[in-house]
Amino acid sequence: MPLPQPDNSNRFYSGNVNGITYTQAGNAMRDHCEEQHHMEADVRGYIEHNLDTTNFRVREMFHKTTKLANPHYVLTMASSTIPAATTYKPGGTASIAMGDITGRIREQGSDDLGRWSFMKFQGKSGRVVTHIAAYQVCVRPTNKTGLTAFHQQETLLGRQKQSDTNPRKNFHSDLKRFIKECQQRNEDIYLAGDFNETLEHSTSRMRSMCAECNLVDIWTQLHPNHPDFATYIRGSTRIDYCLVSISLVSAIRSIGYEPFQFRSKTDHRGLYVDFHTDLLFGNKTHRLANTPTRGSIRKTSKVAKRLSKPATPMVVKTMYSKTLAT
Repeated sequence: MPLPQPDNSNRFYSGNVNGITYTQAGNAMRDHCEEQHHMEADVRGYIEHNLDTTNFRVREMFHKTTKLANPHYVLTMASSTIPAATTYKPGGTASIAMGDITGRIREQGSDDLGRWSFMKFQGKSGRVVTHIAAYQVCVRPTNKTGLTAFHQQETLLGRQKQSDTNPRKNFHSDLKRFIKECQQRNEDIYLAGDFNETLEHSTSRMRSMCAECNLVDIWTQLHPNHPDFATYIRGSTRIDYCLVSISLVSAIRSIGYEPFQFRSKTDHRGLYVDFHTDLLFGNKTHRLANTPTRGSIRKTSKVAKRLSKPATPMVVKTMYSKTLAT
């Protein structure tokens, strides 16, 4: 990942964080926000945060820690409406935009089942880029009963009187419907997440969605001959990826998958995509006025120290990236 971020660029980053531990002080979330600040990610998708974002204490913690990292922020959170006994609730997504790009946001929201969160960014002449951070549950739940994301969605789908309550089937049909509604309004799509499904198989529903919604897998588009690799530490295939409208491909400056546990102790690779701002939005992003803050970023924090160190040769070998000619 190029640091500092190139001029006239926007960086989108996403990754399965494998849960964020709740504390009143929000130490874990603050570390994540500091990571986003130090990697200069304008937008970050937090996949599977495992927090009950219907809980006021959780929402307060998210906002307080994000504001410490950058006072110019917009946050949207998603988890199901199933009640949880504590702040812990499996699944969920969140999207956080920081800095000048927040001035472009015209709308934000989330799915009622906690499967995705989204932000819509305004460009020139009515252009809109819809950023979606999504999480699809595994093929089968870890336990036969319980509060897994699979069970939460299955329960809510039953309450909706769906004839088929399979969470994965409904994820595809509902997300496809949402994307097509956006496209009917001439919006460009950026969809990133942990889909627990490879695009390589002909029976892949995500592959079918790409065809039906005219989306392309950026990595395959830029690396057509690259061997498949694992994005889950105990897996063997690429189940975390980014799908975009064809019109956005020419705006891409670079893309990369990070080594496992390079930033936080998660079991998935992080994925970043850098765009040329002018090509992505059709114009430059206006600077926002500076806002005084109180101790926003801890310059001596463990995150700052860790991210300031260069990657070791072993890390470099497991970094998959592509920088395009400008």
